[in-house]
Amino acid sequence: MSKGLPQIPAYSLPSEAQLPVARASFMLERERAVLLVHDMQRYFVRPFIADQEPIAGVIDHMTSLIAAARAANVPVVYTAQKVNQDRRDRGLQAELWGPGMHDLNEHQPILSQLAPGPNDIVLTKHRYSAFQRSNLEHFMRVRGRDQLIICGI
Repeated sequence: MSKGLPQIPAYSLPSEAQLPVARASFMLERERAVLLVHDMQRYFVRPFIADQEPIAGVIDHMTSLIAAARAANVPVVYTAQKVNQDRRDRGLQAELWGPGMHDLNEHQPILSQLAPGPNDIVLTKHRYSAFQRSNLEHFMRVRGRDQLIICGI
């Protein structure tokens, strides 16, 4: 079995007309919301073909979403996976994807076009879930936030 993240071929994002119709009447309230920017470190983006769909469109949409959240005073929280994790930290991920991210410039940084701002929060992420062994739930609770907007890969 090959270790590491495999190359992801280009594909188109669905158009708005292709998305399913919402089944729940959900209203986003900026006083209750947090924007989570998930897994946008170079290591995770590298398998996509740069400047092609879907990643080019995803980055454009995320740039707009981050700007809108900041303008609306919605907290922006980033997750960044810990580098040089040992086998206990990686768990099953180690068997599926190998040793993971190293402390290298081509692995660790969040994409520059999505870089955290001075008022944004960056949480260390150890597993697939942004909540597992992070302070995300605590961050949201102490601020009275219970709506989570998730973007990323």
